[in-house]
Amino acid sequence: MAIKALEKIKKITSLPFGAYGNGAGGVDNEDGWKFTTADQIDDYVKDCSRWIELGATIIGGCCGTNHEYTHAYSKLKRCE
Repeated sequence: MAIKALEKIKKITSLPFGAYGNGAGGVDNEDGWKFTTADQIDDYVKDCSRWIELGATIIGGCCGTNHEYTHAYSKLKRCE
């Protein structure tokens, strides 16, 4: 779904735009939040790479992400 939206945005504007999604972490009643494995973070980073290919210049994370996600996608090469 996000890919189709980014494709449409890229066609209608030359302004900077970004993308972010939910990670695979989840709410936990005892710990407050349970985070994910490295494989799930790798999958998120693959999505981020695709967003960058589609022109996103701002990448972020929402629910279910943490600093490990941010660190992983911050290493991606930006398309110019």
